[in-house]
Amino acid sequence: MLLRIFSRYFAVMKMRLLPFFIALTYFASAQKIEQYYDYNWNRCEAVNARYYSEIEKTDSGWHRRDYFIHEGSLQMDGYYADQDCKTANGLFYYFHPNRSLQSTGSYVNDKKEAVWIRYYPDRVMSDSVTYLHGNKVGLGMSWHNNGFVSDSSVFNEDGSGVEVTWFDNGNPSSAGRYSAGYKQHGKWQYFHRNGKLSAVEIYNEGAFVAKTLFTEDGTQQTDTTSLDREASFPGGPEAWKKFMLKHLWFPEQYQITNADKAVVVVTFTIDEDGNLTDAALLAPFHPAFDKIALNMLSKSPKWIPAIQHNRRVKYRFKQQVTFQQ
Repeated sequence: MLLRIFSRYFAVMKMRLLPFFIALTYFASAQKIEQYYDYNWNRCEAVNARYYSEIEKTDSGWHRRDYFIHEGSLQMDGYYADQDCKTANGLFYYFHPNRSLQSTGSYVNDKKEAVWIRYYPDRVMSDSVTYLHGNKVGLGMSWHNNGFVSDSSVFNEDGSGVEVTWFDNGNPSSAGRYSAGYKQHGKWQYFHRNGKLSAVEIYNEGAFVAKTLFTEDGTQQTDTTSLDREASFPGGPEAWKKFMLKHLWFPEQYQITNADKAVVVVTFTIDEDGNLTDAALLAPFHPAFDKIALNMLSKSPKWIPAIQHNRRVKYRFKQQVTFQQ
């Protein structure tokens, strides 16, 4: 079945489908349910699908496996309490498009439980967090891709606790504590990337009270107007669209037979200096198109970096890259 779907989905010169999908062409069991999704995880017809899902009734619940269709590999493997897969209940595995493990952990009645671990696409661990009834408890740790610690927190069951974060150069980024209910409380300190204070903010049970701001050389500022902003492309969204169009092209040897465009979904980070880094595929389309999309991102000029708490910080983006036929 999937072989027929794929031949209709793409008419590609010299293209070879992975043998993996030959094994998925037929399901004899009446207990198995097939579903198809587009790049935004909306239900769709098989010919337009980017993801394929199979759901099977087992003694442990409803076992669901989601696949990247083109890659022929797992995107998710987990258990649900119901046929509609609304209530996650059991062990889950999520995967990057390159087949490496993205995260794993358990749900109980649709709430995260016990230890959850996540990984970067290059298989480096990104964080380890413990949950109780869906809330963070105990020690939680996160790491930058270069191995430096990015976050360390300790939470009690009532949501009170402490948290310290760091930049990827090892300097502190923030430090403070929470009252019950995960509410910021008392004095919170924020730092510039060079290690000097950027802001001291006072909170009372989650409510902001006052702040003092500092420049990157440590001088106290008289103007406390918030300059917080998202990262942005020079010239704004329209300039970013023009940049993408300039560096994208539709490969002549390919033709889409059932649509007028191809979409690759990517993620990337704008770092503290405005550099576009850590570009990765979130919803691949086809290797030729994926490569062009990633190459386009590699040519990006510097962005205007994000500002939070009076200092420049990394900012993560999700972007749909559209190829017009």
